[in-house]
Amino acid sequence: MQSRCKTATTGASYLLIAVALMGAPVLAEDVQFEGHTLEVEPGQGDARNIARILGTRYQINAAAVQIIDKARGCLGNQSGVAIEAGEPNSGQLVANSQVNYRAGWSTHSVRSRIAVEASDGYFRIVQSDLGVADMGAADARDGDYRVLQQDGDWEKAASTMIALEQGVIDCLYR
Repeated sequence: MQSRCKTATTGASYLLIAVALMGAPVLAEDVQFEGHTLEVEPGQGDARNIARILGTRYQINAAAVQIIDKARGCLGNQSGVAIEAGEPNSGQLVANSQVNYRAGWSTHSVRSRIAVEASDGYFRIVQSDLGVADMGAADARDGDYRVLQQDGDWEKAASTMIALEQGVIDCLYR
């Protein structure tokens, strides 16, 4: 009798765990692309939203305050970038960007929210809130849609944002 109760209790425990796991959100997947990590949300088939582009953690001979102060100038020199917030003492600088690129016969605009994260001797750049618009739209913001990891267009959008990031990195090392 005791054996049956134990088996039933164990079976019920497994059932509860299975039900709990089914209700849990599916976690994002990390995909490597051009030396960066793309955080890709789960989706249907190949149509998966690219949530963030995580840059490499770079080592630099500077304090966090100096890195953020210089990053402010580096981001300000990039075309299509507007600094939103950040104080040198906070270790973080946030900006919004919008850059055009060609895909086939049309021009697209890709946008992102750029965060420069700094600590003494290190920094990294993270891009989130990615969106792409066809430049044929009256206002590129009206035509924004998520960057989906499908077909080949996502690669051009991600490469464009990585190129923007690379300009900031090069500037920080000058």
